[in-house]
Amino acid sequence: MFELELFEISRIDTLRLIHSSTCLIGAIIMISTWLDTKKISNDSDNNWGLLYISIALMLWAAMDIYRLLGLMKPGEVSVILKIFSVYNNAFLLASLPFFEEVFINVKKRFTFYANQNTWALVVFVANVFIATFYSLTWGEQSNYSHLVKNFDAIYSFLTMLGIGIAVIVSLQKKGLKFMKWLAIFICTLLTVPQIFFSTLFSVGHFDIISLILLISQICLIYLLIILAMLWRSDIISNLNFIKLNFLEQESLQLKKLNENILIENRSLQESMGRMLTDIAISKNELSNLKTQKIQDDLFNKLSDRELDVMKIINKSYLEIGQELFISKETVITHKKNIESKLRISGKENLEKYARESGLLSI
Repeated sequence: MFELELFEISRIDTLRLIHSSTCLIGAIIMISTWLDTKKISNDSDNNWGLLYISIALMLWAAMDIYRLLGLMKPGEVSVILKIFSVYNNAFLLASLPFFEEVFINVKKRFTFYANQNTWALVVFVANVFIATFYSLTWGEQSNYSHLVKNFDAIYSFLTMLGIGIAVIVSLQKKGLKFMKWLAIFICTLLTVPQIFFSTLFSVGHFDIISLILLISQICLIYLLIILAMLWRSDIISNLNFIKLNFLEQESLQLKKLNENILIENRSLQESMGRMLTDIAISKNELSNLKTQKIQDDLFNKLSDRELDVMKIINKSYLEIGQELFISKETVITHKKNIESKLRISGKENLEKYARESGLLSI
């Protein structure tokens, strides 16, 4: 048996207030991050780790409030406080698979640990039996008091060791070497003091141990918050990478689609061009047919002299007469005969008809 007499340095109520406030702030951040990552990520199994950590932090805060309300004396440990501690340990243990790069060999070896929901169920079921055992056997006069104290010390030691290793390895994987060494120091302060709560030691004053644990727990909370933020950032980066790849694939598909559309457009334009050419040819053929019909009408119905008049019908009667060596009156007579034969009235209409036939001289 080792006898330790640690001098009482302060009541540290102020530090407990800081500790409980830090726990509540950390719990709020964890819950907020948990809700946020559930919206943006399909990795619903791993999301629960953040929620378990936030509940563990709230239990820490509840233990601080229990002490601050004066429900127990300094250095005293009650069964209620131990049950809070047991459930705090349980939620921290349940969150371990959240640190997915840690305990990889354990995941490969034990299937129940690989699935976070199964692991959490195992931890919580075991914890119910532990809490029940504490409730039934707690007390200095109990035959199991030494067993309970030693088991609780080992349970807390292993819990702090597990969460400490998870934080240290996670920081190392993130490349934060300085913070890794800081985490090693903090986790050492979290684990080593747990052995003083066993029956191997008799401690007169717990203020120094409480001080070390409170400060190291506050530091651990900040490290957990940093890891949660980094994890959220990784999820967003992965989603952005996936979205970028998806957009690139979509862009390639759109590019191919545009190329196909351009090819189809060219084909359509060529078809339209051929169609327009055919239409133009058809129009020309129709125009030629019309012109040919008009010419046939002219040559079949008009005399040679009347055709001569039609060839220069765009000129005045006097000019026509001079050119054909006939009088103006004779020109007018030919014009009237032409109108009667072609059933067209007016010199302008005759001029238009002659132009359409190609007979009119330019």
